[in-house]
Amino acid sequence: MKVRWTVAASLMALIGLMSSVALAQSYPAPGRPLSMRQAETIARQVVDQSGYKGLFVAHIMEFDNNFYVAAKDKSSGEGAFEFLIDRYTGFVHPEPQSMMWNTRYGHIGGRGYPGGYYGGYYGGMMSGAYGGMMGGYYGPTSTASRSGTLSIAQAKEQAQKFLDAQIPGTKAGESIKFPGYYTIDVTRDGKPIGMLSVNAYSGQVWYHSWHGTFITEEDLH
Repeated sequence: MKVRWTVAASLMALIGLMSSVALAQSYPAPGRPLSMRQAETIARQVVDQSGYKGLFVAHIMEFDNNFYVAAKDKSSGEGAFEFLIDRYTGFVHPEPQSMMWNTRYGHIGGRGYPGGYYGGYYGGMMSGAYGGMMGGYYGPTSTASRSGTLSIAQAKEQAQKFLDAQIPGTKAGESIKFPGYYTIDVTRDGKPIGMLSVNAYSGQVWYHSWHGTFITEEDLH
């Protein structure tokens, strides 16, 4: 129990840091979106000041609603946590699945989000495509390994089942392993159109219905 609350407290401190970092930036005039370079600057500051050592900004995807950012661990090359940068305000938010499923950097013991942090800002985030933020294919998987967790191949198989049923003609693309889950690109005709996450223990699929239309992406080092 003590460990759970320690992780939760650490996460909330990180949320506060994210907000303060974003608010300290200089943004374009109202109605003009951030550039990829501005989003990269914010992302690097969030990761550098997160309190976690050995992490770096590995990947940024620009959508018409937000920038998606993946931070990775330098030593393992695996994902650490994910967050969003609002494309117009620069405000920073943890990705929902990173809060709920991340067993090292964001898991809060199934208690849900503290104190309405998301509710006030996103408003309609709980409704939308494929069941909204909480939607997705929630059937348990039967392909887990003996260790009780899915391999990347099994996670992609689970993701493809969801896509075949919900978004025919799309494919499970590139993936990043995070503590407790995988995040996988959704592609059509070889090009990204969205994202989803697969829980490594239950096989649950969580479609990211909050990004909007894909614009561009960059790998960083």
